[in-house]
Amino acid sequence: MSKDEMSHDHITGDFQISQKPYWKLLLQSLFLICILFVAESMVIFLVEKPKYFWIAIVGVIIAFLILKLSKLKLFQFSRITKKQWLIIIIGFILANGADYIYFEFMPTTGNEKELEESYRNVPLYLQLIAIGILGPIIEEIIFRGLLIKGIFRGAPIVGGIVSVILFAGAHGPSNIGEWFIYGFSGFIFVIAYLTTKRLEIPIIIHMLGNILATFQNYFW
Repeated sequence: MSKDEMSHDHITGDFQISQKPYWKLLLQSLFLICILFVAESMVIFLVEKPKYFWIAIVGVIIAFLILKLSKLKLFQFSRITKKQWLIIIIGFILANGADYIYFEFMPTTGNEKELEESYRNVPLYLQLIAIGILGPIIEEIIFRGLLIKGIFRGAPIVGGIVSVILFAGAHGPSNIGEWFIYGFSGFIFVIAYLTTKRLEIPIIIHMLGNILATFQNYFW
């Protein structure tokens, strides 16, 4: 492979999560996205009812077991390199720096207001589990792993663009500014995924941002 080809592969993220025939991977990805969407919906809904939150946890475990049975290579489970940690730090600073600048001049987004209101009486540890840990894992599997490398296998740039748009739309933006702020975070996650070829990297960036936001909303 030439240097130009290697460079192109690095930029476009030319790696696969499965060698299955495309139609099988497509159907499997769509099915898993539906399962994970239901699991995240349970987490978001039931975290407001701590007594029943265990049902959401069971739902997430079942979803992850189905994901494991699919035999898709979504994670590497290997040591994170110094370069990858640098990407995590830069991605975190860029995404959250943009959030900070936006909210200095603009009101809180409708999505943020709804979360703050819904979670007002929810214990901090449950908020951290739901928003800081489970949310980022599920969303990155859906919007980065399954969407880009499953549904759009072989066309990661197109998949990345669709991923950014759908990710922003999923957060309920009500104006151009909100579309931009959520889309920018999605763009950071896409770049982190395609350049490192590791889903763990955008998950960590996403987690750090959500954990920071959770602490800010809880204490301030």
